[in-house]
Amino acid sequence: MRAACSALLLFALATQVTAATTPFLAEVKSGDPDSNQSLQTLHGAVAFLDANGNGKPDASVPDEPVYLDLDGSNSVSYGDLRLTGYGPLASGTVVGVTDSDAGRALDLLPNAWFSTAGTTWILDVDGSRTISAPDIRFGDAPTRIGSTDSGLGQSLSRPASAQVGSLGFVGSGPRDILGVVYVDLDSLTSGGGRATIGDLRLHPAGFAAPASSVNPSDPSASDGRLAPAQDAGFRLLDGILVVLSLLNLAGLLFVVRSVNQLRGPPKNPFK
Repeated sequence: MRAACSALLLFALATQVTAATTPFLAEVKSGDPDSNQSLQTLHGAVAFLDANGNGKPDASVPDEPVYLDLDGSNSVSYGDLRLTGYGPLASGTVVGVTDSDAGRALDLLPNAWFSTAGTTWILDVDGSRTISAPDIRFGDAPTRIGSTDSGLGQSLSRPASAQVGSLGFVGSGPRDILGVVYVDLDSLTSGGGRATIGDLRLHPAGFAAPASSVNPSDPSASDGRLAPAQDAGFRLLDGILVVLSLLNLAGLLFVVRSVNQLRGPPKNPFK
């Protein structure tokens, strides 16, 4: 019993660590199962919430949220991706129906697209072709670049065969809202419309935690980097607690069984 529970604990830990280390952005590599799969087009774009109405994406005072508007609705809607946080709604999460930013109007960023600085992927939010304060750096989760971050002014390289707004998903029928979104970086070549080597996968971190104290009129309430991304499945701590509960139950059953063995069979009071 204990050996089985120990094995279950190790499995839960391994599963949770694997899920937790899946980065938001990853490149399609040779031999990947999805390589060369056809992509269904998403009519999306990079857009932002222009809180102060100045027509540009500000990185501070206020820190204006940036989204992948995946349905082209020009508003924050169900299934869009947050590339920066909105209050406690973390970057990398999917917009839910009842989220506090749902329904907010968005302004398009027609020159914003995925670029590289060395081996690091950057969303060139302002289209300046250099690393600047409104841009977004991709790692385990999207992170907004601040005015004091290193690398400011460094040149960005954008794939020559990439067309701004070329997004898609693998499969037929309605898109899985929590599924992978592909950035088609060779859409202007014969590889366009397929998941080919060098294209990007965006792995959403699931829906965000319910917002209990967000003021929808103040997107600068948080810079979005303080709230951890919420996993679509149960968290590592939840898995550990479940396994510990099973171990406690197994221990209790062992004690009851041992006591019953010591007592022996029940005595007949009529003998």
